[in-house]
Amino acid sequence: MSRKLFVVLTAIVAFVAAFPAASAQQSARFLYVQNAGAMTLKDGTLTLKNVSPVTLFFSDRPKRLAGQLRTGSFIKLWGQGANSFKASPPNATVSVFQGANKITDAVLEISEPQFDGTNLSYKAKVLLGELPAQGDELSLFIDSSDVACGVGDGSFSGEPCWAQEAFNCPNRGGC
Repeated sequence: MSRKLFVVLTAIVAFVAAFPAASAQQSARFLYVQNAGAMTLKDGTLTLKNVSPVTLFFSDRPKRLAGQLRTGSFIKLWGQGANSFKASPPNATVSVFQGANKITDAVLEISEPQFDGTNLSYKAKVLLGELPAQGDELSLFIDSSDVACGVGDGSFSGEPCWAQEAFNCPNRGGC
């Protein structure tokens, strides 16, 4: 083998070794989406009116999981786990229609969810952008979590509490 080829191969091996491959056991990082018919923001409280009864979730590589969880179950699991959303409030982006064609986006930190089956409220601190006092048709994109808690049969033991709960529910609707 020529010296140049040896140097090139050594450099490639060193480069690849510097970036560890994603482990098959690596926990998925999830993003959640909550949709609602309207919203209000008053005194630091964001209220999603006529919120969808399901919270959508998805992850990127390596697992590429997606599905839905009942919003009530998502809120019940908010405080579970050592690094729960209660312990470390997530960031979220709200994308809301103001009138027929104007869309406004803002980045928030959300905490202290309250859900009554129809409306969902969060304490909200605006981090970036401006959020109107009210708006129609919105989506709330909640930042990821990789908190594990050990719920269920062990199949998803490395996943966040809510994901373990969701994936271990009969037909994902039995929780």
